[in-house]
Amino acid sequence: MSSKIATLSDICAACGSITQGTFSGDAPSPRISELLRSNDVPSDSELSNFRDIIKQGPRRIANLDQKIARTKAFLDTLCNDRDLVEANIADAKVLSSPVRRLPSDILRSIALETIPSPSEIMSIFPAHDSLNTRISPWTLSQVCRTWRLTIVGSPELWSSILLEIRSGFDDPVSSIGRPIFLLGLHLERSRNAPLTLLIGSVLSDMDHPFLSLISSRASSIENLYFSSSSLSEIRGLTRSRGSWNMLYHLRIATFGIRHVQEIYDMFEYAPNLRVVDMSVSEREELPLIPWVQLIRLTLQVHNMQDLELLRQAKNITSLEIYGPPTWSMMPEGYEAVSLPLLTFLTLRDQSAIISSLFIPNLTSLSLSWNGQPVFPQLKIPNVITTLKITRSVWVVFSSGDEDICAFPGLPSLLKSVPYLRRLVIESCKALSLTDITALMTLPSCTPLSRLQILDLRDCTLEFDHSKFVEMVTTRRLGNKPGIDRLETVHLNGPLSLNGVCKHTWQSLCDEGLKVTYGKS
Repeated sequence: MSSKIATLSDICAACGSITQGTFSGDAPSPRISELLRSNDVPSDSELSNFRDIIKQGPRRIANLDQKIARTKAFLDTLCNDRDLVEANIADAKVLSSPVRRLPSDILRSIALETIPSPSEIMSIFPAHDSLNTRISPWTLSQVCRTWRLTIVGSPELWSSILLEIRSGFDDPVSSIGRPIFLLGLHLERSRNAPLTLLIGSVLSDMDHPFLSLISSRASSIENLYFSSSSLSEIRGLTRSRGSWNMLYHLRIATFGIRHVQEIYDMFEYAPNLRVVDMSVSEREELPLIPWVQLIRLTLQVHNMQDLELLRQAKNITSLEIYGPPTWSMMPEGYEAVSLPLLTFLTLRDQSAIISSLFIPNLTSLSLSWNGQPVFPQLKIPNVITTLKITRSVWVVFSSGDEDICAFPGLPSLLKSVPYLRRLVIESCKALSLTDITALMTLPSCTPLSRLQILDLRDCTLEFDHSKFVEMVTTRRLGNKPGIDRLETVHLNGPLSLNGVCKHTWQSLCDEGLKVTYGKS
């Protein structure tokens, strides 16, 4: 009734498998099963055997319990060893991770991608609070000691600061104390790096504690963007007068109604100032700026007094003007503002003002409207080679050309730019065949004979696309003297063509016409 039982000595030390023995030594014999199913009387030998089992059974059970305990202990040891190996693997993966071996310059480059760049700060007003310790670069400095040394020791990661002034001296000390501490720490970590600073405020607090800290670093500020309800809110920066040694780009956007004499000459001394974006309420006087040294200017023009400021900015090469949709005629005998170095001009909702400018070297003109376009009368001759026209809002009119085309009067405008090489049209309203007719070549003349690039990627074509293919085909001939071939076309999406017209379009592409699809 018994056979060999596997013991710990039968377990392979290498793999843990049982190499000898079985576990069937105490299995019931057929005779026992037979006796249990009947009332037969066991024989004397069988009865003696049963008595031995009863007598020796407890000892065998105790022996087996010992073996079970030893086996369980061995199993626990194996499980613990397995957990240890698994933990070692996890630790090895962490310790061998490329992140732990990032060179400082790579980590610094990655960190720079997590914060707004100076150009983003000065153009799009990103939603970023530099005093929020739950975002970069604060969080990156808390990963480990090595990262902290790199992040804290990289001034360029702390040189772009975006502040939202939310409270003033009326607040409890506890509420303003922490932001002041964080701003001071931010400035300290920026060391002597050129600063880009954006200050947003909707309060009337004229001397917020932030401004005192900023004034102490005025000589390190390279780019300054101030957005508020009134210029009075930067009165606290007047103590920086004469310290703007590094200031290169100044942007001010306000919509207040109060004139503050104290800040009028705050930026008068800024020897490196070259770029100014100024949007100030009509009832606030523009601060004094060293206009003559500017090379790029964005200006909101309300009246002739604002326009006269351009006479001082005679060295600008790029100018953007936006103002009221209507502009009164220049008084008789008015001398046009001369901007001999200007090459790039953008007019937003105010195109008639171009008649007040003398810009002989203008090569790029951008016209933009929120509503119905009103094209200016350009002086001929001119050397404009790039023209961009944009219609941002579709206003529905009752009758006339406005109902059937996006840009009424476009043919007249295009006739006044004979040297145009690049035409960009952006419109929320689909272009009609009437709009494209201005580009059609005629037996008697070819409008825009120098046109090489046509960019329509930010508008749709709401007419028979075969007419567009016809226009492009005639402009690809290029076999007449003084007429350039159309080389590049940018479209919002593929044209809807079939038959011969589809084959013609494909042939144009195969023969060298560069066509791209998709919005800009």
